[in-house]
Amino acid sequence: GTQFTSGMWEQYTSDKSLAYKLVPIRHHEGNITERAIRTVEDQLRCYLKDQPHKTWYNYLQDIENNLNQVPHDTTEATPMWAHQGRQPSRPWENILHLKNTTTIPQQKIRENITRNRHRKLRKTNNSRKFTSLNVGDLVLIDQTTISDASKKVMAKLLPRREGPWVISQRCGRNSYELSDVNTGRIRGIFHINQLYKYTNPRHELLT
Repeated sequence: GTQFTSGMWEQYTSDKSLAYKLVPIRHHEGNITERAIRTVEDQLRCYLKDQPHKTWYNYLQDIENNLNQVPHDTTEATPMWAHQGRQPSRPWENILHLKNTTTIPQQKIRENITRNRHRKLRKTNNSRKFTSLNVGDLVLIDQTTISDASKKVMAKLLPRREGPWVISQRCGRNSYELSDVNTGRIRGIFHINQLYKYTNPRHELLT
């Protein structure tokens, strides 16, 4: 949101000696926080299936406990063990007098993180098509207009993509600033995965 590009935010992070990075809008893959948020949302959907949505905050403690007490794909360990060095207490262990021996050394956790990251990276790259765009190219972006009953606009009936917009600047390796072709008004910064190269229609009636 725009609050993260404000002068007040920049001053606050500077005063606190905090380094932060910005990612293109609507590109959740660039923000590792989004993955954790998605997991929380999935669990909230389960808790709120037959409950009023406004009560969502009542279940946050349960969700936190759930996430801290199950092994994660990347570390292959529970967050409780990875961060605090102790395993969660299981009710059945007390009943059956079992001893929890599923401890994982910290070095092993680091190795798991590295191995699983590389595995996921290879899988992603194998299915990804790399595209190169240049300043001056025309592109389309996904339609972002939402339905508005007052204006009698239905998002589902709008064109799937909007544009064309012109690439006015390259921002980093995979992000581009888009501008209006006629006025130069900046549309925003978008990740390359959100862009579709524009091809001029072959017939003048389609322009």
